[in-house]
Amino acid sequence: MAMILREFKKIIADVRKKIELVEGLIVALKEKLEHTSSHMKLLVETVSNLAEYFRERRGEKKSKKKK
Repeated sequence: MAMILREFKKIIADVRKKIELVEGLIVALKEKLEHTSSHMKLLVETVSNLAEYFRERRGEKKSKKKK
């Protein structure tokens, strides 16, 4: 009976270690996604601003040509 309990204790310890590893992986992935999303927001805003700038410049060039 003592041997069975000892093996059971080892199994439980191994399962806990694996759960901790998975939890660490999930936390790391979450942090990466949060950082990436903040960078993506900045990138999208920058591209949007550039696109608006070029649209405005294109509009200015067309209005100059029409005169």
